[in-house]
Amino acid sequence: MSGTGAPRRAVFAPVAIAGLVGAPHSVDGLWRQPYAKREPELYSFWKAMTQGTSEVAPTLLRNAPRPGSLPHPPERKTKERDDLPRHFRLVQRHGEASHNWSGAVVPAVSGRRFTRVAARWRVPKLPGKPHVGESDAMVSIWIGLGGWLQWSDSMPQMGSEHGWDDNGKPVHRLWCQWWQGKNNDDGWLSWIVDGLVIEPGNEILCHLALIEDNVVECYFLNRDTKELAGVLGTGSRPVVGSTAEWVVEQPMRVEFAPGAGNVLVNGYSGVRGGGAVAPQLRPVGPHPLPEFKTVILRDCAARLGNDGDFRRRTLADADPITLFTRRPPGSVRMLRATISKEIAPRTLTVARR
Repeated sequence: MSGTGAPRRAVFAPVAIAGLVGAPHSVDGLWRQPYAKREPELYSFWKAMTQGTSEVAPTLLRNAPRPGSLPHPPERKTKERDDLPRHFRLVQRHGEASHNWSGAVVPAVSGRRFTRVAARWRVPKLPGKPHVGESDAMVSIWIGLGGWLQWSDSMPQMGSEHGWDDNGKPVHRLWCQWWQGKNNDDGWLSWIVDGLVIEPGNEILCHLALIEDNVVECYFLNRDTKELAGVLGTGSRPVVGSTAEWVVEQPMRVEFAPGAGNVLVNGYSGVRGGGAVAPQLRPVGPHPLPEFKTVILRDCAARLGNDGDFRRRTLADADPITLFTRRPPGSVRMLRATISKEIAPRTLTVARR
């Protein structure tokens, strides 16, 4: 579907999954059973997700109703920069580094592309109220296909977001997005999954599968409430799948560009010829990070290739990514990512420093 029938912008819609719960596992996406012996990590995740479901949550989708916290491609520091502290240069020698991503990334090999990625984590517990000057603090936790390499211009993502709204109330919500290049205004819009409620301490399972060149399925499970939600995404650009990643991100603030207006119509600003047009949005810097301690991602698994011709990829194949930022000026802050050394199951821990 990456040809003439592809939409000009990314579109997400609910998946009709009510009839799939408890049905034979023979369809594409989540309900196509992984190979238990050839990809045990993904099989274990699939089993936990399909057998842990008892309710199908109403999948209520909406574009981000106002500019706010949105994922962003990785911004990297270079090893040659003299202004980096010594501890950061040491981190770079043993992994990857970024301004806004922390977590882990695994590259594709042998001419294959990634077609599945999965992980689970718990909703982090935040302080009772934001610190002074950090009323819009926010952190995103997500999985994705592509986006890490500089030339990548198509990255479907899904995950959760945690912080505070403009009134100082805690925000915990699920979202999906299809970033499609730096010059694509639509790339700044995420889709919020309102139907599936999450709270601090809940365990979230996320599974993203490439169905066609530019079609993905995203499934969210709240393991504590046993509620499941499914979303089908269609992008305007095919997924190259050069990397799979598990990320804890310091998301970007975005705002309407001057003269673009500030009214969203069906998630888009302005009306032209009776139809919605893409808003002119621009990034204006990162949100502060909330005061969480650690985020632990488990069952991190990915499939490289398609059925019958694939390789399993896990954290054992991945490089950790450490986030380094100076916010506020004069301070040094890190989100340090470490991958456990035990053979199985490996975990990815992101800790605030």
